[in-house]
Amino acid sequence: KYKRNKNTFVYIDPPYYNKGPSLYRYYYEKDLHRELAKFIKTKSYPWLISYDDVPEIKRIYRHSQRQHIYLDYSANTHAPGKELLLSNLEIPPMEQYGDIENKLFG
Repeated sequence: KYKRNKNTFVYIDPPYYNKGPSLYRYYYEKDLHRELAKFIKTKSYPWLISYDDVPEIKRIYRHSQRQHIYLDYSANTHAPGKELLLSNLEIPPMEQYGDIENKLFG
């Protein structure tokens, strides 16, 4: 019998919703993304998911906490990327790189 550790935290990084078939050998069909959301939203342990920022994902996770993250790259191009963090916990705002650099090096 499995007994949950109170320190459990789950991070999920599923394949991209829109570009999954063109980026990954193994990807989710659209219904599997919905099944994942249905499953994880019923859990009481803390969870965090990173996804591509698309309207369908925002709709599927409309009652979850959201925070955008901006990357210097994306999986398919060298252009700046934008992803979405989703969670059942409050996600604090991300600090910009310059803010962190200023705190570290004054």
